[in-house]
Amino acid sequence: MSGSVSIPPSNKDWSTETFMDVNGDGLPDKIIKGNKVRLNLGYNFTEPIDWGIDRIQGGKGITYNANIGGGFNKGSSSFAGGYNVVTSKNGEEYNLSDVNSDGLPDKVWRNGKTIMVAFNIGNGFYGCHSVERAFFS
Repeated sequence: MSGSVSIPPSNKDWSTETFMDVNGDGLPDKIIKGNKVRLNLGYNFTEPIDWGIDRIQGGKGITYNANIGGGFNKGSSSFAGGYNVVTSKNGEEYNLSDVNSDGLPDKVWRNGKTIMVAFNIGNGFYGCHSVERAFFS
């Protein structure tokens, strides 16, 4: 008879650089580290501009694994069996996503059990609203 339990450390996933149209001109701008954006001019990129984007996407996950097994031998016969359980818990904590359908990526993040939104106004982000207040008031 044997058994094992595995609880690995949680995994974190943070993206800090990408190409995404942040100002609505249809050109992919370059989001870089340090809350900066380099706007795409079509032929070149501007110098870094502070846009208030501290990351693109972020989340974490953890996986639990447990198993038990056993077997026996009698003469030339043997029997073995086992059971394995794997479960994962994943959650996204931050993302850039157009939540108000204006074509601009808005900042969306989790603050405890509340979903927060900062709307992209084409030259930065405006406000900090809970989802209930942003969509249902």
